Amino acid sequence: MKMTYYMLVCLALSGVSGHAEAQETVRVRIQLIAADQAEGPSDAALSGLMPKLQRMPYKRFRQKGSKTVALSAGKNIKVGVGGHTINLKLESVQGRRARVHVNWTRGRASVVNITAVTQPGAPFV
Repeated sequence: MKMTYYMLVCLALSGVSGHAEAQETVRVRIQLIAADQAEGPSDAALSGLMPKLQRMPYKRFRQKGSKTVALSAGKNIKVGVGGHTINLKLESVQGRRARVHVNWTRGRASVVNITAVTQPGAPFV
């Protein structure tokens, strides 16, 4: 039986924007990726992530959806990606690092509920 596993990648595209009196905003790219043991090429859209993805125990990776959003400090945003719902909240920004709470759901089930730190050029999976 063929098993497909899904993973979520978040990557900060930019650090804080605005001035001290303005609200902090960070742009984040979200990618939903399917991984399996099937032979064949991985999705070319994932070429920049392949060094990180190839450390995982799968042979093929396919992008199922991608969105870029702007997160403002303290506000929640809901994003639909590839049939999944991603709830994001920017908790804080320190320098170029953004602390983001991610609640990934499918239907009523929570798939992942985590707080992670991301920065430009350093995705978390």
